[in-house]
Amino acid sequence: MMQTCCYITRNVILSNLLFQVVNLFVFQYLNLSSSTMPLQLYHFHISPPSRSVLMTLKALGIDFEVKPVNLFEGEQKKTEYLKINPRGKVPALMDGNVNVYER
Repeated sequence: MMQTCCYITRNVILSNLLFQVVNLFVFQYLNLSSSTMPLQLYHFHISPPSRSVLMTLKALGIDFEVKPVNLFEGEQKKTEYLKINPRGKVPALMDGNVNVYER
C-alpha cells in the first residue's frame, strides 16, 4: 500500500512539472516569454523525472540548454543550485528569471 501511494504521489508531482513545461512552451509560442534565451534544464541523466522533462521538451520542439547536475557529487546541495531550486532536486527549468521546479 505504501509503495502504491508513493508511486501515485510521484506521478502527480511529475504531471504537475510537465504541465508547467507545457505552460512555458505556450508563453514562448505567444512571445510572452521573459527572455529571448533558450530554457535551461538542470538535469541528471539517471533521474526519471529529469528524463521525462527532457523528452517533453524535445517532443514539443522547445529550444533548451542542458545544465548537468551531478547528484552523486552533491552538486544539488551547493549554494549556486539552491538559488535555482531551494529544495535541491532535479529537474529544474529556468526561463530568464523564472524558475520552475518540483515543490
